[in-house]
Amino acid sequence: MWLRSERRRAARKVEVGDWEGTAFADPAPAAPDLLERRQRDARVRSGLVCLRADEREVLLRCVFQDQSYAQAGAETGLHPAALKSRAFRARQRLSAILAEEGAPGRPERARGAGGPLRC
Repeated sequence: MWLRSERRRAARKVEVGDWEGTAFADPAPAAPDLLERRQRDARVRSGLVCLRADEREVLLRCVFQDQSYAQAGAETGLHPAALKSRAFRARQRLSAILAEEGAPGRPERARGAGGPLRC
């Protein structure tokens, strides 16, 4: 056992010159990716505002806050099956709202452009 750990330690030793010319990956997201993510998040927030209050609540609880349907049902007094149905309809409506935002033929809203959605 001792001999095995000594071999591992010896294999891990690296000389200072071994790192020269090695490119390391930057763990931070690239600027375009970060910008795209922020724009997408802003579009989703704008789309959530266009939903009815009950649709928005179920999405916020079950999707964004990762509550189970049973937990959300206990807090709201609704059956988990009813919450699943509402979440399904809310996702469909949000998807339609976001698709409409980026639809061609609407010059006032370019895809990914900033500003509030018209509900």
